[in-house]
Amino acid sequence: MKKVIFSFFLFLTIQQISFAQGQQLQLEAGRSYTGSGDMGGWAFTVGYEKRIKKQLSWEASVGANIYTDTKAIFYEDSFGEQKDASIRIVTAGFQVAHVYGYHFLKKNDKDLFFKMGGLFRYQANSFDGAGIYYPIITNMPFPLVLLDNRFPQNTISLGAISKIGFSSLLTRNLTLGLTCSFQLDTNGDNIMQLMLIIGRKF
Repeated sequence: MKKVIFSFFLFLTIQQISFAQGQQLQLEAGRSYTGSGDMGGWAFTVGYEKRIKKQLSWEASVGANIYTDTKAIFYEDSFGEQKDASIRIVTAGFQVAHVYGYHFLKKNDKDLFFKMGGLFRYQANSFDGAGIYYPIITNMPFPLVLLDNRFPQNTISLGAISKIGFSSLLTRNLTLGLTCSFQLDTNGDNIMQLMLIIGRKF
């Protein structure tokens, strides 16, 4: 079912691009956070926007984000040397999205917009949790770590995304702006992003 919906997304995007006029290619890059805010990372998106009417548009995009975190583990070995055994946690995802937008400003050099649509996302996670047992408890010369994997490592999900942003025309074809977005998916992940937009009209 998810593959059928992804194919529909792709077909719809290709059809609309084939009839496009007055278009914009844009690059978004910035900070990304999980819904609870416990992990922060970076994200980027490459998008194609087409105005349907003066205040309506559609956009197709591909993007990715990566989050990193660390569970700090430090201990002193039998020779009295400090050791760093910290666990590095990584979560990364790739997605395609198709959204429709409403543009509040009618001026050609400034754009205040709200967009909403659907997405198809692939995500990979390192592990779900870790228990750390220090030498004072285990009588071992180093900490013991128990990794807990309760959920699948690789997931494919459908979701929804909304974004609000502002951009301004710097030159005849170049735009610069800022966008804030929120998304959720069937895997239970919530993602917030604050990104800089650089676009080129043609």
